[in-house]
Amino acid sequence: MFSFGDENAVAICMAKAGVWPAAGPLLASLHPEERLYWDQLKADKRKTAYLLGRHAAKLAAGCIAPTIPLDRMLIRPGLFQQPVLIHPELANRQVSISHTDRLAACLAFPEMVPAGIDIEEMLSEERSELVKSYLMPGELELATAAGLPFREAATLLWTAKESLSKCLRTGLTTPLSVYEIDRVERAGRWIVGGFANFPQYRAFSWLFREAAMSIVLPINCEHEPPDLYRLLEPDWTWRDGEHGSLDREC
Repeated sequence: MFSFGDENAVAICMAKAGVWPAAGPLLASLHPEERLYWDQLKADKRKTAYLLGRHAAKLAAGCIAPTIPLDRMLIRPGLFQQPVLIHPELANRQVSISHTDRLAACLAFPEMVPAGIDIEEMLSEERSELVKSYLMPGELELATAAGLPFREAATLLWTAKESLSKCLRTGLTTPLSVYEIDRVERAGRWIVGGFANFPQYRAFSWLFREAAMSIVLPINCEHEPPDLYRLLEPDWTWRDGEHGSLDREC
């Protein structure tokens, strides 16, 4: 996990099943209400995803509020199922959570800096073709022109759209054309995207060996994400074969 920015810091935490400790230590971070919900879940994959997502969210929030015990933070689903962070000392802080069966990622951010995050395991060829059918003409061409192979391009574009929908708190409930991407280009160690209908936002995206991840921030936000490839745990492996170590924490 790490944070960037000063007064209005945004924090990111990422988790991977099988890398973090067993469920026991992670369960200690759950609020009693969250623990009750977790106990009622039946499927192991669902329990793992929920636990990873909630724990990542607590650590990200703790990065900008380190004095609050994690189990005193409560994250409830809002009316649109968006995560809502509840604590008297975190009235102007919120979180965006994304998880698969094995991976989780979370942003913690002040409400004055709307943000969204999405992480997806790399799509298969079949699912990439399905995603392609939902993309706007030209979006894949933008991604491939930036040097992304087909599967990586489809996965990354989907995470960027999903992140924007979370930032806007609409979810993917509107036509996907609303989230049309009109810019995909490499910028150092990440990929930057822009949106035709929301020029006030931009996406920062990363490709890992087994996943793609995007975050969306306001374009006039002074925050610029650090190099994830060099800051994350060495258990993550990257598309370019590099490994990184966590050399900067909160």
